Amino acid sequence: MALRHILSAAAIYGTVVVAIPTIAFPLNSQVPPVARISEPFSYTFSISTFSSTLPITYNLSNGPSWLSLGSSTRTLFGTPSIADAGMGAVTGISINITASNSSGSITDYATLLITTFSAPSTLLYHPSTPFTLNSQPGTSSVSSLIYYAVTVENTPLPSWISFDQSSLKFTGQTPSYQSLIQPPQTFGVQLNASDVEGFSGVAIYFDIEVGIHLLSFKNAALEVNATAGDTINFTGLALNLEIDGQSASGSDILSISAQTPSWLSFDKYTLALSGNVPFDTAPCNITIQATDIYGGTAKAVVYIDIFTSLFTNEIGTLNVTIGMSFRYDLSLYVRNKSDIAMTA
Repeated sequence: MALRHILSAAAIYGTVVVAIPTIAFPLNSQVPPVARISEPFSYTFSISTFSSTLPITYNLSNGPSWLSLGSSTRTLFGTPSIADAGMGAVTGISINITASNSSGSITDYATLLITTFSAPSTLLYHPSTPFTLNSQPGTSSVSSLIYYAVTVENTPLPSWISFDQSSLKFTGQTPSYQSLIQPPQTFGVQLNASDVEGFSGVAIYFDIEVGIHLLSFKNAALEVNATAGDTINFTGLALNLEIDGQSASGSDILSISAQTPSWLSFDKYTLALSGNVPFDTAPCNITIQATDIYGGTAKAVVYIDIFTSLFTNEIGTLNVTIGMSFRYDLSLYVRNKSDIAMTA
C-alpha cells in the first residue's frame, strides 16, 4: 500500500515537471536582426522557442525601454534612439523573455545588437589610409557572448584588417591603389555575436570602400516628423552629399534616386522630398542612392515618422462673456469621436 502511494506521488510530480515550459530553440540560435537607430525594429521569434503541453504566455521580463513584446504574436518591436546606443558603432543589449503557463515559467536570456550604422553601411577610405573602427560589447550581462569577424562570404578577413575580440575594435590600413582590382573596390565585413563558439548568432554587416574619390552623405541617417493630412517639404539632404569632404556639384554626380511611396516625390536636383501625407499611411524609410562619375556610390536613409492628427481643423478663437454660461461642441472638430476621450 505504501509503495502505491509513493508511485502515485512520483507520477504526479513527474507530470508537474513535464508541464513547466522548457527552452527548445533559444532566441540567439534564430539569428534575429540587428536593431538600427531611428528605424522600426520588429522580430517574431519562433513558436518553437519554448516547449510546453499547456498554453503559454510570453513576457519581456528584462529589456530596454524602447523594446516591447506582443505576447499573442511573439513579436519584439520598437524603435531605438541614439540615446539607446553605446559609444561605439555596435552595442549589445541583454533581454529576458519569460514563458509562463499554469505550472510555472522559464526565462530565455538573450542578446540583441544595436548599431548606429544605417542598412546597408559603407565606410569610405582612400588607398593606403590607416583606420580604426570601435564597437562596444555592451553590458557585463552579455560578456559571455563570443564575438568574431569574417567577410560577408564567411571567409577570413583580408590581411589588412585586424579584429580584436576583447575590445571589438577593427584596425588596419587600406590597400594601396596599385593593389585594387578596379577602384573604387568594396570589401564586405560582418561582425557576429554568438553564445556557441564557431556558430553565428546575430550579425551586422558593413562595407569598406576604398577609392580615389570618396562620395558620401555627411549625415546618412535622417528623421522627419510628419502629421497625416499635412504636407511634407523636407530639404535636409541639400548640401549633405559630399565628395572628398566637400559639397558635391551637379557635374560630379552621375545619377541619384530615391525609393519613395506614391504620395511622396523626390527632386533629384534639389534633393527635396515633398508630398501630402495620406491618413492611412504608415511610417516608412526612404533610401536615397547617389553615384558619382568615378563609380563611387553613397546611400542615405530618411525615416518618416507619421502622426495622426486628432482634429480635422483648428478650433480658432472662442469669444465668451464674463458671467454668462458657455457651451461649445468640440466634437465637431474631432476626427474619430468613438476613439477619443476628452477632458478639461
